[in-house]
Amino acid sequence: MHGGALELCPVPQPVITCYKQLGHLKFNDPHSCHSSNDLLIFCRVLCCRDCQAKIANQKDVFSMSLEGPQGTYVNPGGYVHETITLHKAKGVRVLNQAPSTEYTWFPGYGWTIAECRTCRKHMGWKFTAMEKHLKPDKFLGLCRRSIFPLFKADHNGRDLIM
Repeated sequence: MHGGALELCPVPQPVITCYKQLGHLKFNDPHSCHSSNDLLIFCRVLCCRDCQAKIANQKDVFSMSLEGPQGTYVNPGGYVHETITLHKAKGVRVLNQAPSTEYTWFPGYGWTIAECRTCRKHMGWKFTAMEKHLKPDKFLGLCRRSIFPLFKADHNGRDLIM
């Protein structure tokens, strides 16, 4: 910053593309500047915000609604959940209980609590079709506040958290 004004720098196209694909996950520092020559990166995985364990691959993110892979939902207690939908997430463990259809955000789907397989932090929910005609038959909705995107720099192999 010079004289109190923010200096904005162009964001490299791979970062912009990845940002859109991840359902608009916000970077930790949206004003940080990086040289596009030094930062040729691509998306890799979604990680647990608490323990940094790998939760899911970016390629498993999909759109369950017309708005895209991220939706904003409110539970009966008034708590807002920004949720990203995924086909699968190997780093998640689903509680051993029957799916509940009470207050479901996806009509025809029941939900079960999902947590990080490593630290047991709440990650979101597994949604299971309660009616045979629904597709997909199951998917996950992960809370954006529980995860962060991990990027890999292709010039030296270092993982970057943004």
